[in-house]
Formats: sequence, structure tokens, C-alpha cells
Amino acid sequence: MTGPDVNTQDTRPAVTTQPLLGVAGVLLGALIATCTGRLMSVGLADIRGALHLGVDEGGLPSTPP
Repeated sequence: MTGPDVNTQDTRPAVTTQPLLGVAGVLLGALIATCTGRLMSVGLADIRGALHLGVDEGGLPSTPP
């Protein structure tokens, strides 16, 4: 009366959105970091010109400490 398929339960894991949110957060962070770096490199020439700085003085903000 009881076969092997009668009392089996579905053991598949439930799909959650937490891993997808984590991947989306990492991608968003990478996008923001890339855009910030690009804006700094593009805008540095404008900042240098507005402050009347030379290449040597204006290159300091783009170098890491």
C-alpha cells in the first residue's frame, strides 16, 4: 500500500531574492565607483584651470595618499 513515492516530500530549496539583491548591490557599487573615477579624471582639468594650477600642483588630488 505504501510505495516509495507516497511519503516523499519536495526537497527543492525555495528561490529567494536575497542573492539577487546582493548581486545587484555589488553591480551598483561597481558602477558608482567607476563613474566617480571617470568624473574625477575628466573634471580634474577643469578644476585645475579654474584654480590656475599647473600640471604639477593639479596632479596631487588624483594620486592616492
